[in-house]
Amino acid sequence: MTGLIIVGIFLAASRLQEIPCSLDYNGTHTFSIGGHEVVIETKTFAEEGPAEVIVSGKHFREVLDSLSNQDLYMNVSPASVSWTNIDGKRWRDLLIWRPDEPTGQHHTASVYLSSDDGKLHRLIPPLKRGQ
Repeated sequence: MTGLIIVGIFLAASRLQEIPCSLDYNGTHTFSIGGHEVVIETKTFAEEGPAEVIVSGKHFREVLDSLSNQDLYMNVSPASVSWTNIDGKRWRDLLIWRPDEPTGQHHTASVYLSSDDGKLHRLIPPLKRGQ
């Protein structure tokens, strides 16, 4: 019985990692992905409108366009992240979700950071989710 409880806790914890976690409006976040250190920086330019997500690692730096809305009721971050196994390697990869519009009702993950090589890769086709 104890073994079943431990397996249940492990499965629940692994599912929680797949739920996107919003990043700060203007912040720097460091992630260890399969032994590779990657930094994701978010930048907003106004209370609502265009934003940037800057992803950098050992040998790359890429700027992704995004949106944000810091309105009291909207609260749409320029990016959120979730862990899932995309490339079929041993460790989970980091998906970067960006809002499709300032309302934050729909998000797209068109890139992910691979745990295999620590680099940014395109998702074809991109993943979509709605709230």
